[in-house]
Amino acid sequence: MEAKYEVMTLGARRQLNDLVFLHKLINHNIFCPDLLYQINIHVPTRNTRSQTIFKLDRCKTNAQQHSSLQRCQNLWNKLASEGDVDVFSDPCSRIVDFAAKGGLPFALKTL
Repeated sequence: MEAKYEVMTLGARRQLNDLVFLHKLINHNIFCPDLLYQINIHVPTRNTRSQTIFKLDRCKTNAQQHSSLQRCQNLWNKLASEGDVDVFSDPCSRIVDFAAKGGLPFALKTL
């Protein structure tokens, strides 16, 4: 049915909405200083092959690990390692195009 009607799976739609939400939050399309304050941007001190954008805190509880902001940052780190979309410079339409080409859903590892 998904292929017949070209409908994305629920997991893919959830991941797409997470990516778009964090993109809009970082690029000031959504104004919420409290959420923006909770985001830790990873700034490497030297060039490495690691492409992580966000520094994720160690989660002490299962609820914290699956919280929306943690999930969004984890998803962007996964997308950055694929090297397809940039959260800071690409428009939201690039994320949607990536998802439409079958780039979602990602299989995420838990920390």
